[in-house]
Amino acid sequence: MLHRDVVQRKVSKSVALVAGALAVAAWSGPWVLRADLFEDDAAQHTFWLYRYADPGLFAGDPTARFFALDSTAPWGYRTLYAALAPYVDVLAAGEWLAALLFAACLALGWAIGRRVAPESLRDTGGLLGVGAVAWLVFQRADALTPLALQRSFALPLTLLLLWALLARRWFWLGACWLLAAVLYPVIVVVLGLAGGIALALETRERRRLPPLWYWNALAGAGAIAIVLVNAGVPADVGPTVGGREALAMAEFGADGRLRLFGDSPSGTWFRNHLVGLGWAPITLLVLAGAALAAYVPRTRVPIPRVAWLLLGAGLATWLAARLVLFELYLPNRHARWAIAAFGVAACVAGGTALLGALRQRLVSVTAGRVEAAAAVAVLAAVAMVAVPSALAVWRKPVDADLERAYAFLRTLPADTLVGAHPDVADFVPLRARRAVLASTETSLPFMQGYYRSLRPRLEASLQAAYATGWAEFDAVLDPWGVDVFVTSPRVWRQVGYYAPFDALVRAARERGLREGFVLAHPDASRVLFRSGDVYVVRVGPAGSAALVASRDAADPPPATTREEAP
Repeated sequence: MLHRDVVQRKVSKSVALVAGALAVAAWSGPWVLRADLFEDDAAQHTFWLYRYADPGLFAGDPTARFFALDSTAPWGYRTLYAALAPYVDVLAAGEWLAALLFAACLALGWAIGRRVAPESLRDTGGLLGVGAVAWLVFQRADALTPLALQRSFALPLTLLLLWALLARRWFWLGACWLLAAVLYPVIVVVLGLAGGIALALETRERRRLPPLWYWNALAGAGAIAIVLVNAGVPADVGPTVGGREALAMAEFGADGRLRLFGDSPSGTWFRNHLVGLGWAPITLLVLAGAALAAYVPRTRVPIPRVAWLLLGAGLATWLAARLVLFELYLPNRHARWAIAAFGVAACVAGGTALLGALRQRLVSVTAGRVEAAAAVAVLAAVAMVAVPSALAVWRKPVDADLERAYAFLRTLPADTLVGAHPDVADFVPLRARRAVLASTETSLPFMQGYYRSLRPRLEASLQAAYATGWAEFDAVLDPWGVDVFVTSPRVWRQVGYYAPFDALVRAARERGLREGFVLAHPDASRVLFRSGDVYVVRVGPAGSAALVASRDAADPPPATTREEAP
């Protein structure tokens, strides 16, 4: 019997390692191997980090200033990238770091699974924990991102807290609170509630304070202090948009940049990434089914109380945040990871309960064979969700023309201000490391002062993109000090834009269709760079000497179309 247990444990560990390695490779591999692939949020939370490698970048850029605020980029997050940026490309560092965070989540899934499962199925429980983590991440519900953004630390920290409570490793409870405060303060509320209630219940039941209670008291107070100190924003950036204001703003409406509510109850209450639970109904049904299966008669494997506490804290904070919109940041940010952590415990409990029932029914089959079949099923399930996801990302076509334009822009002076249609401008700061007048990705309306400064920039960018003459084009951009403008065929294919700018764009586009868009076929004297139908043109009839020199010195690759690109 002892020999069989040792063999079974080795099999479970080996399958868990293979499944975990496959999951990490499929999740991070395409992004790491291709520089042109990256999470859209990198345009917000990563581009400005290049200043740690070159302090001359993005000087005076209001967007870089906003995303570098203490309230937006916690000091632990900034310190981490400040240490990496001088030695490693920021985007590459973030993608490798995301792979490590996923690996940490899988390791915690193993540890949680072994704590939740009964003694006879402990290692199988660990394997189920690994499979549950991988499955949840590949649901593309933003539980984890392929780039290490601030919120990428939320899932590993939430899983770490659940493991700490299950194992009664009280040091790690306080460590979770402090790490959350310096990496992603939003989750401090949920982790603090769940951990605090668990400590109180532990004290009541054992009639004495748990070990290291003083450490947790200091860590909890320190986490709260850190959050409060870093919560403020400059007067010209804030205040935060309130719930009533948001409901009255087109930006949060059905045609806005950030839709508060979906087209259906499912979209509003479940899928919505702002106010919903953050998970598709089918995913929640699977987790609910796993939780019910945990209580199968005779072989029941109760879900630990601390997992229920974490789920309750997440749902309660989510509901409170919905009632006081944006006072507790985005409601979705409180429920998403609490549900995921509970889901791991539920999948392990339900899975081991069903395996126990199967053992009893298949009396002619040895327990080892049942567990081996479970291991094969977990590995197959991980492969089925991971491989198609990786292939879909890998097959995404590269826009070679825009990539060449980014490379050219990087040769321009560091203080060059780039204009473009906001959609085209999205990744210029990240890929070219040059400031843009405005972009869609960074035009977030949550902070009133910040958005008030962005609105005229957005309008100017849109007006210039659809201008019908050079005089109009220059007159729109000159007041902002724009040096060059990038245009792409997607501008002419696109109809409309997000509210409240949609009417402006439709009117400008209709006029351009009648009179001709000046940027569709710009004068050769204005063109600094061209690849296919992507142009970089100078603003103003003369242009700066530095830009003219850059144009004359440039040796652009031959024009190509997207279809010709590799």
